[in-house]
Amino acid sequence: MVELFFGWIKINKKDKILDVGCFDGSRVNYLNKIIPNIAIGIDIDKKALLTHRFENLICADLLNLPFKKSVFNKVICAEVLEHVENDDIALKNIKHVLKRNGLLFLSTPRHIKFFDIWDPAWLKWKLIKRDCIHRHYSIKDLIKKLKKHGFETIKIEVLHSYCWLFTRWLNVILRYIVKSKHQIKYEKIKKGKFNIFILCKLKK
Repeated sequence: MVELFFGWIKINKKDKILDVGCFDGSRVNYLNKIIPNIAIGIDIDKKALLTHRFENLICADLLNLPFKKSVFNKVICAEVLEHVENDDIALKNIKHVLKRNGLLFLSTPRHIKFFDIWDPAWLKWKLIKRDCIHRHYSIKDLIKKLKKHGFETIKIEVLHSYCWLFTRWLNVILRYIVKSKHQIKYEKIKKGKFNIFILCKLKK
């Protein structure tokens, strides 16, 4: 994901980057090593934020961001939108903190007609734990939703192959059935079918 981000976006000392749903803050820490204090991360999971105790991390909810209007010129929202209770409010809040012509780098699972069962997290949501939200988006619906909130799509790719999918399911089996801490590394990012990566600009 980081490789794709830097392939699509150039950063400089004037940037202010917000990573929403940053988990343990690894991306934020990576960015701040390149240019000090360029990035801030927020996540609702306080325990995850304390994993490495990186700087510039805030425990906060995407549905209630603690920032003033037009603070950032770049926002990362990676594998987060599908989990929030109200994705329209989430995008409205991202728009609020993003400067006009600012960039949003977003990734989310793709809806595949008759084949959403590809995603173990989606299955868990639908069959076992209904309060654990995990949506899938079609490319058309995602672009439409982003446009509704003033975002113009600049670039879009669908990545992750069947090899990646096999590894994901294997890791689920290892973790939840075998109870093993061992996890198999995923393949390098390749074109595929399962995750949407999109870069868009705030136009209004």
